[in-house]
Amino acid sequence: MKVGFRVLSPLIAVGICALSLGCGGPATEGDPRVAAESETLNQTIYYGGDIVTMVGDEPQYAEAVVQRDGKIVFVGGRPEAFERFGDSADEVDLGGRTLLPGFIDAHSHVVQQTLKFAVVNLDPDPIGDVRTIGDIQRKLRQRIEETAPAPGAWVFGWGYDDTGIEEQRHPTRDDLDAVSKDHPIVLMHISSHLMTSNSRALEAAAITADTPDPAGGKIRREPGSNEPNGVLEETAMAAMLGALPSPSPERALELLTIGLSRYAEAGITTAQEGGALPPMLRLLERGAEAGVLPID
Repeated sequence: MKVGFRVLSPLIAVGICALSLGCGGPATEGDPRVAAESETLNQTIYYGGDIVTMVGDEPQYAEAVVQRDGKIVFVGGRPEAFERFGDSADEVDLGGRTLLPGFIDAHSHVVQQTLKFAVVNLDPDPIGDVRTIGDIQRKLRQRIEETAPAPGAWVFGWGYDDTGIEEQRHPTRDDLDAVSKDHPIVLMHISSHLMTSNSRALEAAAITADTPDPAGGKIRREPGSNEPNGVLEETAMAAMLGALPSPSPERALELLTIGLSRYAEAGITTAQEGGALPPMLRLLERGAEAGVLPID
């Protein structure tokens, strides 16, 4: 799959440089680093910053890189780049910024992460701006006010961390009921190994005081009672996940594409899904077949 080379914020994807072009010193006539120039295609010259090729044990630098239709066709000196390609190429002056090969995220969960981009971000400080349970409640209320979901529509947040807030505890069903009893509310822990929910969500998932803890999981209870307090650990999340509404295939692919664009904006050109269930695999296959995924 071709990966677009228009990622510049401020790092630009030049990941195939080291492997396919052997970036080193300036390219010369007949050098295998220079692709055939028999046809004029979409071309861009990047220059004006530290272009780090990452070849060898010591840093290697170039003055210019030329991409053509998403592939690097030249790495070398700036004068030669403009002499060979200047008449038919766009120009990007890096303005002193650094250009690096694209990053590879070797342990990722891209489908989950793209979903996280679409819901209420509850990452704690300094990753995000959540410092208290009150901040979590505020952000949830703000989402409800801004989107005005229909009564009964689910509200989803992701990234809260009981160890990263002042209270040093999980938000409970009471905390989330204070936000809304009209909407099922579910929050995924930053680890993705726990979640918490309000009374409406527990009702939708049929989790009650009579529900036993599943093997490998735990339904946390109110002190001195079997009444669930909203927090679900590990396999106890399965019932809640089964109750959540699923997006349409079209919406799921849209969310995936938008989320992977965020990866690309950060300079990540290759990532993986470390827990791909069959529906996730089918989603990724559909994106690849449609040619809409912005990264590998």
